[in-house]
Amino acid sequence: MPRYPPTIERLFAKVKAPPSWEGCFIWTGGVSPKGYGTIRHNGVSWPVHRVAFLLAFGHIDPDLTIDHLCGNKRCVNPLHLEECTAVENRLRAGYKKKTHCLRGHEYDEKNTRHYNGKQNCRQCHNMHQKAYQRGEKVANDRIEP
Repeated sequence: MPRYPPTIERLFAKVKAPPSWEGCFIWTGGVSPKGYGTIRHNGVSWPVHRVAFLLAFGHIDPDLTIDHLCGNKRCVNPLHLEECTAVENRLRAGYKKKTHCLRGHEYDEKNTRHYNGKQNCRQCHNMHQKAYQRGEKVANDRIEP
């Protein structure tokens, strides 16, 4: 009897998906310091987008990396993921515009504030402000409930 439910069940239990396959499937579980979702697969911690790609397509070429075509590090929609070389991935990343903050909030006109030449999420900023006023700290990599 397995100790944990199958990986695919644990993955989808932590995904906030839109009604169609077109939008991002946002990972709401654990996140690495670099903003990528993580999940245990076969006893090892993996980037969740790699596990989603592996489960959807059955194989990842060991010489390639998985690129988020949508630019959202927390997206696990297999249609938004593509194998490519590490060099190609870095080149693509230089030209992508960030579409979501670390918590998965969309950067749109209403939710984006520009401060000191940087793009910031208003929802996250407001959450930090409220926590500060209550004397609490908020981790930068946690998703609000």
